[in-house]
Amino acid sequence: MEIRPLETTVGLEYFRQVRDGETSLTDKQLLELFRLLRKIEVHAEYPWNSGAFMRSAGWKEYAIAPFDALPCHRALMIEVQGREWVIERERDFEIQEIERKAQEEEKRIKMEAERKKKAADIKFLRDL
Repeated sequence: MEIRPLETTVGLEYFRQVRDGETSLTDKQLLELFRLLRKIEVHAEYPWNSGAFMRSAGWKEYAIAPFDALPCHRALMIEVQGREWVIERERDFEIQEIERKAQEEEKRIKMEAERKKKAADIKFLRDL
């Protein structure tokens, strides 16, 4: 297996910080951290799935906000794609979250109204 070096300064600095930190990592944990950093770098460089061999078009896993897979994830995305690109993805994510919460609230209100109507119908039938 050939290991390509990390290509971003943020990724390399984070890897060294974790590796040299006070907690000792096993070889397996160190390798997993390295692979995750490389995967994030690749997704940052090529964020869009496209082409004949891809199962579906769309954003790759680590190119989707929120950028919180690792503490350095957002900084790494900024280094590769730029601040404006990251802010745009985060804004889109926030809008989707607001819409999702609004739909959940609407569904909850509708279910509550149905429950109250059913209770009123049952009360009416009992009072007949």
